[in-house]
Amino acid sequence: MSTTLQPLPAQGTSGLESPTRNRYYYGKLLDARHFEIEQDYGNEKRWLMNRLSLGTGVLCGLGVTKSADGKRVRMSPGVAIDPLGREIIVPEPTAALEPPVPQGDLTVHVGGVRRGGQVTLYLCYHECELEPAPVLVASGCDSERYCENGLVRERYRLEWRDGAGRRPGYAEKQCELLFGELPPGRARYEVMCRLLHNTCGVPSETCVPIATLTIDAEGVVQEIDNCTYRRTLYSNAVLFDLIMCLAQRVDECCGGQATPPVVNAMWPPNAKRLSATEPPPAGEWLGTWRKVPRVELTFDRPMNAAQLNAPAPWLRVFEPSACTNFSKTCGKNSGAMPSPSSVTLTTAS
Repeated sequence: MSTTLQPLPAQGTSGLESPTRNRYYYGKLLDARHFEIEQDYGNEKRWLMNRLSLGTGVLCGLGVTKSADGKRVRMSPGVAIDPLGREIIVPEPTAALEPPVPQGDLTVHVGGVRRGGQVTLYLCYHECELEPAPVLVASGCDSERYCENGLVRERYRLEWRDGAGRRPGYAEKQCELLFGELPPGRARYEVMCRLLHNTCGVPSETCVPIATLTIDAEGVVQEIDNCTYRRTLYSNAVLFDLIMCLAQRVDECCGGQATPPVVNAMWPPNAKRLSATEPPPAGEWLGTWRKVPRVELTFDRPMNAAQLNAPAPWLRVFEPSACTNFSKTCGKNSGAMPSPSSVTLTTAS
């Protein structure tokens, strides 16, 4: 009985190769090799697109729950994509699984007694050959007739590993680099292009983390974490709905509101005491201010003089009172504007 398996590309290579497909012509002799080429062409193209566009993770289902006695677990039906882009379909709930007592990553008492630890359940792609049948025509090298399996069933296998899996997503430092303050003269797209690099190589990991279990020393499952260490792949429809939810929040927060102007300068200057005993020019400012008590603000953009008598709510002066603090809106224009971007405000009466 012979078995033909497609070897994975050697590690350290790009993981890419030029696709080869059949070219048919009248009278072409087709043997097993040509039909394998036909299948491999479609499979490998699909797996490549899965790996580089969808990524690896759980598409649906595959939740893990524990039994009544807490010593066994089951996994529900579902679909996942492994790191090589292969689809893994679990068509029905698994049989009861007894997780192993963790051998590593254990918490230990001072007296040396094990208190248990964590194990992670992984889902892996697995092929099974079936439907054996006698080979009717022997090859040139085989003098005797033998049997071959006529079908390959794409199944799965489950694997337990000590400890928790790798948390998906970017680290906090990476997020700060991606969404922090932009370097001078750089656009957000350019920053992401420089920091995010898609690798074409074949990953060393070939299984998908499903759930992390916390188990005590007696083998009883204390907790099942179905979310922290598994990556979920969401459909385009779900992603679109999430974008629309985010857009609605942005509209509620900032929609229809102009960015308030920025104050570039003010007179009298902040924290300056106006007194005749102060050194110049504070003494001169006191005389000017007594003639027309006012606060002059210079903004980063031209202001509309026609609207200064009815300013927006952001334009306010806060004046302390003897008993409490309250705000008064000062919108009274006391004179001509020194420049298109300057505003002169009088104190509230």
